[in-house]
Amino acid sequence: MKHSSTKALFAQWDRCRGTKAAPEHDAFEFDAHARETLQPILPDCFIITAAPSGPFHFSFAGARLCTLFDADLKGQAFTSPWSEGARAPIEDFLSLAELEQVGTVAGLSVWLDADKALPFELILLPLAVESFTPKRMIGAFAPLQGAHTILDAPMDVTSWRHVGPASEPAYLNPVPRFVRKVRLAGAFLLYEGQQSP
Repeated sequence: MKHSSTKALFAQWDRCRGTKAAPEHDAFEFDAHARETLQPILPDCFIITAAPSGPFHFSFAGARLCTLFDADLKGQAFTSPWSEGARAPIEDFLSLAELEQVGTVAGLSVWLDADKALPFELILLPLAVESFTPKRMIGAFAPLQGAHTILDAPMDVTSWRHVGPASEPAYLNPVPRFVRKVRLAGAFLLYEGQQSP
């Protein structure tokens, strides 16, 4: 992780979850230390929610995030601001967070023109919820240098790593995984993929 916002958000997510796979939303909302720590980075943060069988939408989007996309993102589909080149891998990160309680930190290149790309960092972290209640995730998206409106700018996901419980050896040295959604069978999402070397 490179950006101060993604580092701070992950640190509080990891602290608030304790021994659980993911913290509950209330752990952020009512934890005084988390509120104090996260207050300065809220402009880069977002919360997304979904009905148990529905798509994710922004329920909160910070001011800097909305400025980047030149739009009020609250209420919009989570997939809507991302360009076609970034949408498929971000959807896979979303599925992994939902199904496996695994977070993702990703690097993106945003192309302002054919010869100029700006580096951004995205973090997406699951929040624990009760059965049959709206699903929730928290995240942040911020530029690693400069700040420009990137509405409709092409994007590529250039790198990623999965993050989760430190007690599980697989997460001590995260290995990027290539995961592709291959079909929808009834209520089940099926995947195929492999770890990168």
